[in-house]
Amino acid sequence: LYRSYWLPVPGRYRPSITAAMTLIILIVMLAATFVVAAPASSAPASSVPGSTKLVWIPRAGYRIAAYVQPGRGPAIVLSHGFPDNHHLYDRVVPLLRGHEVVTFDFLRWGRSSKPVHYSYTFAGQEQDLNAVIQGLHLGRAVLVAHDASVPAVLNWALDHPGHVASIILSN
Repeated sequence: LYRSYWLPVPGRYRPSITAAMTLIILIVMLAATFVVAAPASSAPASSVPGSTKLVWIPRAGYRIAAYVQPGRGPAIVLSHGFPDNHHLYDRVVPLLRGHEVVTFDFLRWGRSSKPVHYSYTFAGQEQDLNAVIQGLHLGRAVLVAHDASVPAVLNWALDHPGHVASIILSN
């Protein structure tokens, strides 16, 4: 399906999807290693349930589908770009076992509500992200943004600096 080599583009090289996902995985794992240190009294990773749970987050009369992998925090919140959904991170989440990981679908994507007259704006995406973080009571979080979710994540971080452990941006 995906090729794990660099695809030639006239005058430059462009990474394949697998190479880009590998880079994202490495960056998230590196950030988790330095930012998400387990306290000495925490249980070993093997005792942390490995299952991801679907949680419905209310926002403006609609529902946002959020997927939570339990673990130690701060939570790693993975935001998808467009036209994607939370499945963008299906290969990343298992590699972060032992850490609290949240993926979600912005409104009108994936399993989230699809309001008919909803307009896509960075402010709307920021409100979706805020609903997820507040609805799950995450506190400080490692924010990971891909593609079109970058402006929403950066704006949320600027509005809530005390709740940001670190930010990882990718495209």
